[in-house]
Amino acid sequence: MYINLFFNEEKVKNVLLFIKNDHEYYMNRPESKILQYYAVQGSKIGFYHVSYIYSTLFAYLLLPTVTLVIVSSNQSEFRNLPVVVDFGVDVQQYYYHLFIPVYISIFVVIHVIASYDNTYMVYVQHTYALFAIVNYKLKTMHILDTNSFIDFKNDRLMEKYNNIKLSSVDKEKIFRKLVLCIKEHQYAIEYANLVESLFSKSILAQLFCNVIVLTLSGFEAVTNLGVNTGNMTKFVALSFSQIIRIFALCFPGQRLLNHCEELHAAVCEIRWYVLPENCHNLYKFVLARSMIMNKITAFNMAVMSMETFQAIIKTTMSYFTVLLSTA
Repeated sequence: MYINLFFNEEKVKNVLLFIKNDHEYYMNRPESKILQYYAVQGSKIGFYHVSYIYSTLFAYLLLPTVTLVIVSSNQSEFRNLPVVVDFGVDVQQYYYHLFIPVYISIFVVIHVIASYDNTYMVYVQHTYALFAIVNYKLKTMHILDTNSFIDFKNDRLMEKYNNIKLSSVDKEKIFRKLVLCIKEHQYAIEYANLVESLFSKSILAQLFCNVIVLTLSGFEAVTNLGVNTGNMTKFVALSFSQIIRIFALCFPGQRLLNHCEELHAAVCEIRWYVLPENCHNLYKFVLARSMIMNKITAFNMAVMSMETFQAIIKTTMSYFTVLLSTA
């Protein structure tokens, strides 16, 4: 995962420059509220995701360990580490010497996974903000006074703007607004394509590994049911964490599709009949381009969406059932 970011250092740099420049460009504009909203939303999602990962790690590592400490008052009882390791020494004799480095290594690996997932979600989150800004500008295309943020839920205000009459100077301003909106749409598409190219290969590799781990951990959880409570707890926690990870890869792609659909709906809802005649041809290009959805893909083999998430879980359950039937 981090190898992907290492070998795509230039793309990561460009993504960060995109985000930095956007926040500086919209700093004193009404659209800054949209950027701030999605930035705060992204930080909350990241916090919840990391909290779940570390709580799962707690269940995977600490609960079986506490159970082992409580139960193993007898020194002769066999003790296991959370993962299978071979240091060339007797694990039982040097259990507590191996305990610390193994646990630290697991925490480091989980931290890397959590930080990578957060990076992915934050980068895609900014894509939503850019499409939401274009959406906002399309809905306010016929409104010339946009120095302050316009609340679309205020029906009285929207009725006021819908009944305005446009002069020739106003029509020229609207034409410039439409041209600027098209440029910002192209800018959002460029950023979305950059993010997709950055994560496309690694998403495919992660999905492949997640399916294997989910299948095996589910199998181990069932086989340890009623036999070894500690192992069952570990593998149940691991199974749920893999499901959440697959969801975390698919859900941002679904949200991007939703924002593209909302943008297309906004284009269709434009009061195009009040626009100047020189805007009509440009409007047709915007309408045609908005029908092409930007996507996050797994190396162009699968579109990240909730439909893909369901298909992956169904496939994993099939592998899981096959393993159980042959056990």
